[in-house]
Amino acid sequence: HAVDEYFSLCIPPPNVTGTLHLGHALTVAIEDALARWRRMRGYRVLWVPGCDHAGIATQSVVERRLLQDHGKRRKDYSREEFLQEVWRWKNEKGDEIYRQLKKLGASLDWSRACFTMDASFSNAVTEAFVRMCDSGLIYRSESLVNWSCALESAISDIEVDSKQLSGRTLLSVPGYQRKVEFGTMVTFAYPIEGQQGEVAVSTTRPETMLGDVAIAVHPDDPRYQALHGKQCRHPFTDRLLPIITDTTVDMELGTGAVKLTPAHDHTDFRLSQRHSLPRLAVIGGDGAMTSVCGQWLEGVKRFEARERVISALMERKLFRGKRDHAMSLPICSRSGDVIEPLLKKQWFVRCEEMAQKAIQVRARTDA
Repeated sequence: HAVDEYFSLCIPPPNVTGTLHLGHALTVAIEDALARWRRMRGYRVLWVPGCDHAGIATQSVVERRLLQDHGKRRKDYSREEFLQEVWRWKNEKGDEIYRQLKKLGASLDWSRACFTMDASFSNAVTEAFVRMCDSGLIYRSESLVNWSCALESAISDIEVDSKQLSGRTLLSVPGYQRKVEFGTMVTFAYPIEGQQGEVAVSTTRPETMLGDVAIAVHPDDPRYQALHGKQCRHPFTDRLLPIITDTTVDMELGTGAVKLTPAHDHTDFRLSQRHSLPRLAVIGGDGAMTSVCGQWLEGVKRFEARERVISALMERKLFRGKRDHAMSLPICSRSGDVIEPLLKKQWFVRCEEMAQKAIQVRARTDA
């Protein structure tokens, strides 16, 4: 070697969800050119091949194949049996990916080929996790996550697509035979406790009203100033809902009064932290209503519960109308399911200290 230096890089490991596409070929061509150029200059070059298990993405593909080929779902298998099916898929697709890379002429070191679920990699991940936890970088907390009821799994922000709706729209949702209505705003009333009157609130998700714990208004909104500190009575749970004030409430949106469901809405969750409000989970991980809702709704699918709640509000003469409402609907990119914000205990990474280090480096670079 003319140069006593090393040049090493690893291929961005393709997911074993399928075969390579044109984007992979572009990346491989660029990396191959870099590796060959360094070799020509006399460097010791290591270019490591491999493929990625891709977590939920691969699970979704395997589940679809099992349903199509055998008419079985993931829950029909034990954990070990399902893992065997995933490994079978990996061996099939991983070999095909490697054949494609070789056909591309990629000058990879095939003696170093690896898979992200190999024992050595899994051990390294565990070691890194423990170290980060011991150093305080990782912590466990209960917070809202993006939940796919179809996958029964939390998914990352990057796996959430936003579907823009201009108004009433019927959409197919996994697990439902009929299309589900979205893009509407429902208004209903909460009776004020101890006096005549009501507070009307608007929502795009009336099924979550079983988890309402308070009503928030803007302190400067003249319509509600006489109601500060009062309470409303929940018509189905008999729970008392305090009327609280917060400057983040948008007086122009809906009725200006906001129902707070901290266990199923990110904004409401933050308000619950500020005002020390309880959090009642009324939708479970499978997308069915929980026992908190009462026997009349327990076990009912969330969007079927929506219809029952509206009907019940009409029966009690608390329904105040429904209108078209433009909105952004979060969709799971893996399953096509509508994302449900759920309270879950999860592991989180403290990014503040790392962010400060990055900012300092940038400041030095700019200087």
